[in-house]
Amino acid sequence: MGEGLKGFTKLTPIVEAWREFKSEIKLKSGVEEVPLFNALGRVLAEDIIAPIDLPPFNTSALDGYAVRAEETFNASRYNPALIDVKHVVKVSTGDALPNGYDAVVPLELTEAKEGFLEIYSSVPKWGNVNRKGFDVSKGSRILNKGRKLRPWDLALLTSLGFKYVKVFRVLRAIIYPIGSELRTPPFLPTERLRPESNSLAIKALLEFKGMKAKVGEILKDEVREISGKLVRASEEADIIITLGGTSIGGRDVTVRAVENVGEVIAHGIAMRPGKPTALAKIEGKPVICLSGYPVAAFIAFKTFVEPLVDYIMRSYPQLKVIYGKLSSRVPSEPGLVDFVRAKLRWKGDTYIIVPIRRSGSSLYSSLTRSEGTIVIPEGVEGLEENALAPFIFHEDPWYPYLGLT
Repeated sequence: MGEGLKGFTKLTPIVEAWREFKSEIKLKSGVEEVPLFNALGRVLAEDIIAPIDLPPFNTSALDGYAVRAEETFNASRYNPALIDVKHVVKVSTGDALPNGYDAVVPLELTEAKEGFLEIYSSVPKWGNVNRKGFDVSKGSRILNKGRKLRPWDLALLTSLGFKYVKVFRVLRAIIYPIGSELRTPPFLPTERLRPESNSLAIKALLEFKGMKAKVGEILKDEVREISGKLVRASEEADIIITLGGTSIGGRDVTVRAVENVGEVIAHGIAMRPGKPTALAKIEGKPVICLSGYPVAAFIAFKTFVEPLVDYIMRSYPQLKVIYGKLSSRVPSEPGLVDFVRAKLRWKGDTYIIVPIRRSGSSLYSSLTRSEGTIVIPEGVEGLEENALAPFIFHEDPWYPYLGLT
């Protein structure tokens, strides 16, 4: 399956490859209506406009007594306001404020004595009151199209009276591991054969993005077989991912197989690891050919598959970057965007970023031992010790940092 990096005469910059790829992909996700209890993690297909005010009426912000604010003027411990108990209403947090009242006195600042309520502090008009529409105003946009629904979003929608919500249809992906030396696990590696394990990680990453993912059978390094499977995959899946055979060695036939039945948009990307990545389309469906090496496959997935899914779903997550000081120098190769695995530590009053051994894109342990990635732009010849560097957790998208929108 040789994934050697030598032999590419021209490398396409990441941003250029992405823009060309995106311009060729016309796939759009359909829309469906689902009940709220099935909507967690789904992507909104429309803006949500509040149909009512929330709260729908004035409510008490605490336990106490509903009063008319003017009757508490100048009240203090030494000069308490006295109000007939018939003219106050005891309320609990969240209770509707009775008509004719415009403030709430905290329970601990009052004392009932002989038919009167002593109040030991003045309260302003609407003091300790959550006004109608204080949380959400009727007619306001509360959730944007493209938002991935979270638990508290569902609670808010329920409070506003929603039972169903329109979301984008779940995308379907199929993954094909490619390599005559691969065997279905469980299988202990030998000198010539090894277990196929990358598809499990890629499938999990796709499901983490809210997709339905299926792993196809392991394909041998045979152009005709691969081409046939990819054509059939384009009929049932929205996105096709291959693993392995993406370099330009004699046994690396994946890209040739794609060319037979589709169009290769970019092959050989100016990034490390992940240089042999290929972007293509078959019957209008996006095809991403990832390296068979686990780290290279992961890096390319985060760089191209994640933005592709979000682009189709009209979902644009926020960039989450932590800046910290490097614990040691990190070299990089000019002309390539370098992705360096790292750990994050807190020391004194600053974050310390600890790079993990970077050589070897086949090293699973560099992913399991690390917590995130340092992205070094092309044109930067390494970062020195104590230099400020950007750190992005593995779970968070880094493609916005690269300008892939």
